Amino acid sequence: MNNFKDILKATTSFLLMFAIVIFVAAVFVRTTFLNAGFINERIESSEFYRELMEDVRFNYQNFSMITGVPESVLLNLMIDESEVKDFTRAGVQKAIAYMKYETTEFSNKIDDAQFKEHLNSYIEEYAKSRNIELDESLINQINAVGEELRESTESQLNIFNIEKVAAYPQFQRFRSFAYLLYSKTYLVFGAMVLLMGALAYLSKKRIYNAFMWIGSSFIAGSLFLIVPSIMALLFRIPRRITVSDPYINEAVRSLVAGYVNFFLAAGIIVFMFGILCFANYVMLRNKKKRKRI
Repeated sequence: MNNFKDILKATTSFLLMFAIVIFVAAVFVRTTFLNAGFINERIESSEFYRELMEDVRFNYQNFSMITGVPESVLLNLMIDESEVKDFTRAGVQKAIAYMKYETTEFSNKIDDAQFKEHLNSYIEEYAKSRNIELDESLINQINAVGEELRESTESQLNIFNIEKVAAYPQFQRFRSFAYLLYSKTYLVFGAMVLLMGALAYLSKKRIYNAFMWIGSSFIAGSLFLIVPSIMALLFRIPRRITVSDPYINEAVRSLVAGYVNFFLAAGIIVFMFGILCFANYVMLRNKKKRKRI
């Protein structure tokens, strides 16, 4: 009977270890991964916007060379950094709301009518100052260039371009999994409490043994969090990430660094709780021994 109880305790402790890791992952998704505030804060603390503005300027200059539309006209269309930040923040909030199934709308668009109005206004001013006659064919060509430029700018300013991946089943499965963790945080916490209660019940004759089993679960679970985080920091993995454009690299590196810091901090907290449980186990066991003497 004692052997069966020990096996049951070991199995429950093993399940508790995984429940702890899953709970930390659920908290991560809720407070960090699907948190628009965290994402916006991380990218603003990096060189993201500086790199983005440079890339947008280069894109406009490149459009000017390819299409023949004067560079001064296209650069006048550029929105300033504060507007870029507002647009990007709005895009992040829409993407996160979509990931959390709060909305089915994920597109973040530049006002097409306003963009065309500004483009035509700048073109007319440019043509008037140089006595250039604008016919309907030329205006249509310029509007086509403007439409392409607007779409290109939208793609640059939206960090999470959900529109490009929403149709893929793999993305929808990932979205469902992330939302499952997000929505079941309290359920996982409840499962942890039940498992700890089960260990306490199985150790009711020597209640201090429950602290040993619970502590071992927390310490073992913390290793799944601490070891990968330390390895990522030692090998500078966040800074080694190279995705595509410099501004995207800055955003991804800053976010990954934030994720690593979260798991390291969470791992340390879990480890310390495990040590505290072991300390209680030793203290209560010694107290029991002294009473016997």
